[in-house]
Amino acid sequence: MKNLFFGGFLLLFSLECAAQSFFELNNCTGITSYVATKGDTLRVDCDSVYVLNSKTFLLYKTSYEKLKNRDLNLKQMFISYENLIQLQEDRIHQQAKEYNQLKSGFDSIAATSQLFIKQTGENIADVSDKLTAVNSNLNEAILKIEESKSIVGEERKKVVKTRFFWGAGGFGLGIIICLLLK
Repeated sequence: MKNLFFGGFLLLFSLECAAQSFFELNNCTGITSYVATKGDTLRVDCDSVYVLNSKTFLLYKTSYEKLKNRDLNLKQMFISYENLIQLQEDRIHQQAKEYNQLKSGFDSIAATSQLFIKQTGENIADVSDKLTAVNSNLNEAILKIEESKSIVGEERKKVVKTRFFWGAGGFGLGIIICLLLK
């Protein structure tokens, strides 16, 4: 039992106990540089990796300089190669400028669009409020017109009754006067 407990304890602490930085090199499709210092742990999932430290860099640099100055044709080739690199760097710099200009223009258009959208939203809200007020006033006017129609209808009935009574009274008075004069 003690051995089983001790074995489980060792297994638990041996799984991932590392104090160094851990680099996993698994991007094998292009050239990628990682900065690792002495004592770092590297896990390589690619079929080949080139390690370059200060000594190997100086070795490559001196070899490059010797090869560059060795032969006139090679020297011309290296000059052409360096010019090509410079042209590429200039083009990258030019593209970065163009990108920044386009991004600035896009940001300006986006800000203007946002302002336009905000103002349009405010205008729509204002129009909506005014339409609500107009609708309320229209409903009030419709109610008052209906009320006025009923009042006018009642007044017409009163006028008809009044005329009828005056006519009946006049007819009755005329009959009475005719009877008295006869």
